[in-house]
Amino acid sequence: MRVTIEAGFPYRFGAMTEGVLEGYRSASCVSAAAAAQELAAEMVPFNERLSLFVAQRLGIPDDPKSVRRALRAASERKGLGLSSANLSQWVSSPKGEVTLSPKSVFKLCVALDLDLVEAEHFVFDCLYQDWFNFRDREQCVYGLCLGMKDVLGQNVFQVAKELLREEPAAYGEPSFAPSDATGCTRLIGRGLRDLAGRDYASQEEAVFWMRAYLDECAPLFSGVRLSTVRCYRTYFDEGGVGITPLVELYQRRTGLVLPSASYLDMTDACGLPQKKRLLWGAAGRAAWVERNGRDWDILHESTIRTERHAVERMARTGYLRGNIVALLFFHCCFENAFLERNAFPGGDDLFARFYETTNLILIDECGMAPLHPRKPFDRLFLAALSKRGGQNPVHYLNEVLEQFYAS
Repeated sequence: MRVTIEAGFPYRFGAMTEGVLEGYRSASCVSAAAAAQELAAEMVPFNERLSLFVAQRLGIPDDPKSVRRALRAASERKGLGLSSANLSQWVSSPKGEVTLSPKSVFKLCVALDLDLVEAEHFVFDCLYQDWFNFRDREQCVYGLCLGMKDVLGQNVFQVAKELLREEPAAYGEPSFAPSDATGCTRLIGRGLRDLAGRDYASQEEAVFWMRAYLDECAPLFSGVRLSTVRCYRTYFDEGGVGITPLVELYQRRTGLVLPSASYLDMTDACGLPQKKRLLWGAAGRAAWVERNGRDWDILHESTIRTERHAVERMARTGYLRGNIVALLFFHCCFENAFLERNAFPGGDDLFARFYETTNLILIDECGMAPLHPRKPFDRLFLAALSKRGGQNPVHYLNEVLEQFYAS
């Protein structure tokens, strides 16, 4: 089934995901212990999700041997170079969190003969990870090739390799000059889909226009990490038009100064009192990981880093998606508390405000996937707002984490 996607705000990627989201919107209050049990019970292994999708897509039995054989055959037929070791790990190994490189995701999309819309559905709804970030040149190439799958035929992967071997165009003044990251993200995505929707007389003509578009967008490809850092700093400590930073909201509420790099750190080396740590519920995390393994950690290091040294490093290299989500959650909660204390409208629409604001920032500012109501990490924050009843959402979140890591 084809899914219609809004270029700027793609909420809906399949009935199952949308159904789970509606369940969160209308959820009744449950205890932190029950919420933690739900999170653990709903963790679907990566290999099961991938195997089921491939089996349904190709009309084959949903078993590891059949799925590996089908993907290996597609890889050989299309020259993708999918290794047997990777296929075995992806299809047979029961891991909770697996992050594939954009190149590996692209190879899977080509093997499954997915177009751009189907690929975005697959990456988001099945793999639970970011779709192709079109503000990165490599991933923009992948998006263009999938969008023009019909005209490129069996040469999708070969054309992508050819374009990636070419030197990027030297930076010049773009013909369009958006004033912020939102403009960049939407312009690139809209232009890419426009190119994919055109009719081409030949494959050569299509590749010509792909090259021209990549050259036109060249000045915009370098700014995605910078815009992510800028977004983080705006909401954490710098503020902006209509935005009171988290450190100021925290100080108004508690009278304390929130440490810039260690407010998520629960290691003993951190040396902070619990009241200055916003993820105090993760104190039992290290012991839990020893018992259960890193692959099932709800705060998986590929999603969020909490150690002080890692947060400090991300200020230079760009923040992980999970760090952005956590920051926006705490900002939304403390801002809501401030509004309620000062008799401004708040409370009732907290879930909707967090969900919509976070998605807009993730997609448009950071080039990342929106909140996923079935991804364990995202479910943690959505549940903290939808199932808490009248409890403080920050306290409820940490109580859920305590219960989760005590299991």
